[in-house]
Amino acid sequence: MSALRYDINQIVDFLNSLGSQEVNLKHYDFIDPLFWVTLKALADGPKPGLTVKIDKNSSAYGYYLYLFERGRRKSPTVVPIRKVEERNSIENLVKEILQIANLRFCDYDDEFAFSYILMELINNSVDHGQSPAIACAQVFPNADEIEISVADHGLGFLQTIKKKYNDVSSYEEAIKRAIQKGITGYTITMYGSVTKHVGMGLYVISKMVREVVGDMIIVSGDAVFSLRDNLVRKIEIPWQGSIVSVRFNISRFERQILDYGFSFWLKLTLEEEEGEEDMF
Repeated sequence: MSALRYDINQIVDFLNSLGSQEVNLKHYDFIDPLFWVTLKALADGPKPGLTVKIDKNSSAYGYYLYLFERGRRKSPTVVPIRKVEERNSIENLVKEILQIANLRFCDYDDEFAFSYILMELINNSVDHGQSPAIACAQVFPNADEIEISVADHGLGFLQTIKKKYNDVSSYEEAIKRAIQKGITGYTITMYGSVTKHVGMGLYVISKMVREVVGDMIIVSGDAVFSLRDNLVRKIEIPWQGSIVSVRFNISRFERQILDYGFSFWLKLTLEEEEGEEDMF
């Protein structure tokens, strides 16, 4: 038995295998959440009759039951597959993610700012992509890591980015542009709080993940991007919409970011390229 892991090469091979109505997972004893989110989005979208074959005696099948809440047992490290269609659903999902992550925030402002960043990650599908999002999260205690994966069959990165930047002509360019400062995201204002700067979308998420030596995988159209490897691979069967997934070490995140205060880190991150400090 083998495993489908959080690896750009395996992700590319998997996406290239989705041309038929049947997906054979019988030879895997572990299947990363990213792949389950992808399959669920596919089944809810362009392939409603999709058939997935899996060995019911394997640990992968037990994991599937956790993710889809098909069994009686629950896992304190799993936020099951959720279909997210509105802002309230996003907020509830983020609360679930924070519960399984059990992160040590300095204060409410820090927790709020981080929650908002996660909401932007998920809302990228619901608002920008104009599509329901399929999302889940998993803490891996042995690796001390958390993974958050979101998939949709909406507009995709190219159509979304081209609305503002006509010079973008490929999915690869669109993905790379999407993680640049000031490209995506929403802005909210709270008096006296650094969260007035939070409307930076995937830029902030990419900076956070890069600082703690994690990874962010973005799939849209014919392109698969890995932040850690700074690598774009092409796929033969384009993905209609987008898949965004982040994975990072929890202890490193607490030590390198939360211990200094997430709001403080966020303020420095958003101002480091501006050349001056916003005192108010």
